[in-house]
Amino acid sequence: MTTILIGLMILAAFLLVLFVLAQNSKGGVGGQFGGGGMSQIVGAKKGADLLEKLTWGCAIFIMVGSILANIMYAGDAGESTSEELNSNIEVAKSKSVLPTGLDSTPSEEEAE
Repeated sequence: MTTILIGLMILAAFLLVLFVLAQNSKGGVGGQFGGGGMSQIVGAKKGADLLEKLTWGCAIFIMVGSILANIMYAGDAGESTSEELNSNIEVAKSKSVLPTGLDSTPSEEEAE
């Protein structure tokens, strides 16, 4: 489920970029790259309103989706028990390779 949500957020981010670039800017570089194209097709006021609503919708979806994905991911990570973690640590210890003559635990003299 988290994967689907992240995929939708990536799609929304791509659409957000397109909507922002398509808006008619008050000045600057946006108008030089065809920023006013949508307003000529739909109409100046309605096109701007639609693009603004779509921009806000995508931005809000990305923010809410980020929070939900974080909650869902934290829930998935919390399912592992301490027994599973301890067994993973034991497996890692058994597979570790130490040079000959070295003990894996320090002696009392070395610890002080």
